[in-house]
Amino acid sequence: MMSFSDLVLAVLMVPGQADDVSAKDRLKGLEPLIGSWVYDGVLQEDAPGLGKKGDSFKLTASHRWVLGKSAFQLDWKTDVGGKEANRGRALVAWDPASKTIMEWAVSTSGNHSGQWTHKANVWTYALCGIGSAGTMKENIVYSDIGSDSFMFQVTNRVVGGKELDDSAKYEFKRVADEHPLRRKKAGVEK
Repeated sequence: MMSFSDLVLAVLMVPGQADDVSAKDRLKGLEPLIGSWVYDGVLQEDAPGLGKKGDSFKLTASHRWVLGKSAFQLDWKTDVGGKEANRGRALVAWDPASKTIMEWAVSTSGNHSGQWTHKANVWTYALCGIGSAGTMKENIVYSDIGSDSFMFQVTNRVVGGKELDDSAKYEFKRVADEHPLRRKKAGVEK
């Protein structure tokens, strides 16, 4: 049976559009994000369709290589006030047609797609989609990426036709024993 990731990549791969740099090489810079991550604290601002400032907020995310490292799959779950608010899956891969790293995502509250860009130690995912609060357009910024933490912020937000302030920065921590180098040393390569 073909997985979701295999299906999306099969549809995207257009014969004759390959170049000298492999998809695996183009995604190599995202390697520090591979593993499981969590933010567990409170919402630092109102988040339309998600929760109110001060609500307990937990976002868990797992990034893993798929298809021989030619793509990675992102699974996430968001809990607000102790209850599941959103769950989703995304596939991130090199798109030879647009010559960019693209993401396609579906979740319990909608769907989105967009492009990833990289500058210094910052990865930005510019997305458009539809969610529980209506249409959305925003940038998700991963910065200060280290071996055990990174900062996450949503900027340039337009939700349901309304411009919103940038979110606060949220610090994500790597889930213990999920760093790829630790797994390799322990002989538990995933």
